[in-house]
Amino acid sequence: ENGLNLFNRAKQNFRHFLKGTTSKNTKKLNVWSITEDENKNVWVGTDSKLFKLTKNTTTPSNYSISKINLPLSTKINDLLIRKLLFINADELLIATESNGLFLYNPTTKVLEQFTTENSKLKSNIIWDIHKDSQGFIGIATNNGINILNTQTKTIVSVKELDNVIGNKIIKALYEDKSGIIWAGTENDGLYKLKSLSNADHYLYSATISTSLSSNKINIILEDRSGIIWIGTQAGINKFDKQKQFFKHYQHWPDLPNTINSNMVWSIFQDKSENLYIGTNQGITIFENSNNIVSYLKPDFTKENNLKNEGVYSIYQDSKGRIYTGTDGGVFELKNKVFLPLSCNEKNTSRTYTIIEDSKNRLWAGTKDGILIFSEDRKNCESITTKKNVGTNLPSNVIRVIHESKNGVIWLGTDGGGLCKVSENENGFSLKIYQRDERSLNSLNNNSVLTIYEDKAGIFWIGTFGGGLNKFNPKTEQFDYFTEKEGLSNNVIYGILSDNKDNLWMSTNKGVSCFDTKKNFFRNFEDSDGLQSNEFNTGAFFKNKYGELFFGGINGFNSFFPEDVKRNTSLPIPYITNFYLFNKPVQIGSNSILTKHISELDELILKHKQNVISFEFASLHYSFPLKNKHAYMLENFDEDWVYVNNNRRANYTNLNPGEYLFKVKVANSDGVWSKEVSQLRVIVEPPLWATWWFRTITILLILLLVYAYIISRVNRVKTQKLLLELQVRERTHEVIKQKEEIEIQKELLELEKEKADQLLYNILPEEIAIELKNKGKATARQYRLASIMFTDFKSFTKIAEKITPQELVAELDYYFVNFDAIIEKYHIEKIKTIGDAYMCAGGIPLRNKSNPIDIVLAGLEIQRFVDNQNPEREAIGKQPWGLRIGIHTGEITAGVIGSKRFAYDIWGDSVNIGSRMEEAGEVGKVNISGATYEHIKEFFVSEYRGKIKAKNKGLIDMYFVTKIREELSINGEGIVPNELFKKYVDLHIYSGINYRKAEKYILKRLEKELPNNLHYHDINHTRDVCAAVERLALMEGIEGDDIFLLKTAALYHDSGFIKQYAKNEDIGAALAQEVLPQFGYSQKQIDRIGQLISVTKVPHQPENHLEEIICDADLDYLGGDSFYQIADKLKLELMERSIVNSDKEWDELQIKFLESHHYFTKTAIQLRQKNKEQRIAEIKKRLTNY
Repeated sequence: ENGLNLFNRAKQNFRHFLKGTTSKNTKKLNVWSITEDENKNVWVGTDSKLFKLTKNTTTPSNYSISKINLPLSTKINDLLIRKLLFINADELLIATESNGLFLYNPTTKVLEQFTTENSKLKSNIIWDIHKDSQGFIGIATNNGINILNTQTKTIVSVKELDNVIGNKIIKALYEDKSGIIWAGTENDGLYKLKSLSNADHYLYSATISTSLSSNKINIILEDRSGIIWIGTQAGINKFDKQKQFFKHYQHWPDLPNTINSNMVWSIFQDKSENLYIGTNQGITIFENSNNIVSYLKPDFTKENNLKNEGVYSIYQDSKGRIYTGTDGGVFELKNKVFLPLSCNEKNTSRTYTIIEDSKNRLWAGTKDGILIFSEDRKNCESITTKKNVGTNLPSNVIRVIHESKNGVIWLGTDGGGLCKVSENENGFSLKIYQRDERSLNSLNNNSVLTIYEDKAGIFWIGTFGGGLNKFNPKTEQFDYFTEKEGLSNNVIYGILSDNKDNLWMSTNKGVSCFDTKKNFFRNFEDSDGLQSNEFNTGAFFKNKYGELFFGGINGFNSFFPEDVKRNTSLPIPYITNFYLFNKPVQIGSNSILTKHISELDELILKHKQNVISFEFASLHYSFPLKNKHAYMLENFDEDWVYVNNNRRANYTNLNPGEYLFKVKVANSDGVWSKEVSQLRVIVEPPLWATWWFRTITILLILLLVYAYIISRVNRVKTQKLLLELQVRERTHEVIKQKEEIEIQKELLELEKEKADQLLYNILPEEIAIELKNKGKATARQYRLASIMFTDFKSFTKIAEKITPQELVAELDYYFVNFDAIIEKYHIEKIKTIGDAYMCAGGIPLRNKSNPIDIVLAGLEIQRFVDNQNPEREAIGKQPWGLRIGIHTGEITAGVIGSKRFAYDIWGDSVNIGSRMEEAGEVGKVNISGATYEHIKEFFVSEYRGKIKAKNKGLIDMYFVTKIREELSINGEGIVPNELFKKYVDLHIYSGINYRKAEKYILKRLEKELPNNLHYHDINHTRDVCAAVERLALMEGIEGDDIFLLKTAALYHDSGFIKQYAKNEDIGAALAQEVLPQFGYSQKQIDRIGQLISVTKVPHQPENHLEEIICDADLDYLGGDSFYQIADKLKLELMERSIVNSDKEWDELQIKFLESHHYFTKTAIQLRQKNKEQRIAEIKKRLTNY
């Protein structure tokens, strides 16, 4: 109104141009239009004149102002310029309020005027001119719109445009980025011209909150995010083009063919595409065929005046009949008349939901339970809380009824949870799912408002306060999503799905879209075009085209989900203000801010100015309240700080240093800006923290320290000279005393070592330590210990021939070597009595390998004695013969008495060990049956009968001759190899209790095998077991696989207990039954079963273990005992009439031997040659028949 103002963004102030004086005679210059030419000159149009502002070349902030004298053909006092527009560099259009349109060339000073008299201009009053994307100039006049052709310089009228807008006063024209023309009028609102003949007309309405605020439009502008801003006589209006996907239908009192009320309770579209809207004022029907809108109401005046006119549900059954749920029950809508369904006076309650089941029965959920109408709708039954249906209905208020894909009826109740209805010949029964505070997988709210079943059969359940529940009917497990996970509100009224399986939900705070694959929510509110943030239960529907409908308290919305797109226009971050100690900092020459903070690159603060705040904004106006912000102060914040719509960042106690404050923003649809607004912040250190102050301080400190050190060094040198003399004298005395102490200490240590060694020679080290610490040693029980006795044969006769000194010397020689041997095997020497030597394994430290260790020691002792005899004979001495006896059993060991300690052992096992020695032979190791059971897998043993032992009866005895060849180095049977050690560890540490399993099955075979089995007897089982063990070891099998092979060998013929032929499966079954109690896993037992099955003849092994057991099963074919074993088999077959003569038997043998072959390298090497020799022998024998 009073000139031109220029705003300085950096200084945040204005400069004034063309400002009138205070004189009453001076007319104010009202500025109406401003434009800029390509040379950056500013052209200003006022009521009276045209001005040009040119920048000063030396001082760009200054402008020189010149008045443009237009060469007018007639005298015009006031131009009344309303709009300036450069259509190119040399053509300026000037629109005036009463003088028409001027076309001015600033270069040539040529002026052309267009008026109603010399052109088709509709009016000389022109309010706006606008150049569109096609190059045409639109002219807004007091009598409609003209078009100026810039090529021909002619003004025309467009008939199609005139038919749409007419001769209305056009105050503003604008073309948006999408090419749509907007026209604002003086009193007739706003036109949106999609084309010359197609326009949307927007008007002010007092009853519509989203209408224009005034029909008088002054200006139109589109911002960078695509929002149209309309300036009216009653304020500014915003039109978001990208938020028009939600169509809003509501009751407009002044307009026809709208819904009868804004309170929408139900929505339905029938097969003829007629749309039914149930409201609190009845039902509105939009007929598709003839565009007729009908308004119907149920009439309850005769029955009950207290019933309202609301329609809460609408449904069409399989026969096309329309049913409505009202406040007074279920009605059929027939010929636009509400007809109640008869149900013994029970159909009188408010009905929330209606469905037809797969049996064509009609189910109605009411305020007072469930009504079930028969297929012909003539009969009806009810289910209520008072009527027992197997389990009582938990609530009479039924909000939703759903029939699942498998034909099961599900009920959603108000306060009673979710119910599954089962039907049988006795009627209905219910299974109820309710909230359980103790379970995380239960329904989380008992008020169920809606149920949706997806393609996978998963139920999505909307609750009143519990959010969205996900229910799997197969596992009966619930999961849930609430506001914490992003849901707009925990009250869900309706759930629909789109073609991408996203869920759309009406809530008490808008509409939520849930991506079921990513578990991500996107929320929409009334600002996005929704009827309101509050929706109603039951008011949702999806038609066959995929269009979704949701109703609420202000009408209803319809939309196609695929049209709902995000606003992808990027917002601009902007730092708007700066605070120091929570007070805004003003711009000034002596201030921290020399210009506006948005114009600064760097901000420098003193060290005390360390409590600061930044204010920022997101320049995007689709819905500013939902814009989001994030900020970060580098070197202070580790990551971005997300603050949603909060627009301030506060920092306290910043340390001196350099920081970078950054801001990024997102629009209301969550699209983040790529641009980051940033400001470098420097907090200067205090004086004492500057580098030069610290440098000077450090130098001063160093200087003082140096001076002190020099002084101190001088004093120390003097004291040092005095002390050195004293130290030399004192050191000489100390060294002498130390030498004497060291000598005494060494003597004491030597005596102690002698005493300890003497004690350790008498007693085991552990016992000796216990005696030293406690003064006594407790006797201990040992369940598994091995005792060895040795005794020289004819010792008395030898003793008579040599002197006592020679006798003691020779015994000492042998016993010293015995000591070294048993120590190697961790055997404890007990005592010697004359020529007898006694030791024990497994004490005082327990171990399971002691039977094996003591046998190894016994064999080595015998070898030592045997090796000495040739030397003795060579020098004329009599050779010595040694007997060794070993037994394994339970003993007690300890020290008895308090003087002359001796470690000893007691028990029957000691006596049996002595008996083994007495019954032994010179040069051999005689062991008991108990020891044999522990060592039989590792040594070659020879059974030699039984011996009677005191209180023990007869005891088995064995001679141990050597280590098994495959378990010794070079197969010599003397020194154990690595395989020996591994096999010992297997027996000791394996989880399989093989020995007990062996003992069990051998006992059963011995007891239960038929007596007429001459070949398949228990000896055959033992032979195969021994053969499989030998082959496994020689084939390099290790670990539990050896036990699996041996166990399969033990059980492979156990089926003979039941039947003679085809009994392998019986043996495998017996193994399945018995072996779990002996530590075998199911996988191992299955493997044993496979090994048993493969022994079926002919053998067909598929792996290494199967090859081994097959070769072991027929090991005798190449063995030395072939004929003895073969004769047993012949006898067995002849008794069963399988073979009838010797010739027939030999023919059968030849056939079998020639078809058989060994699989393993070991078996081929050991047995193949012998087997071929047997074939030749039998063939030769056949020639004699």
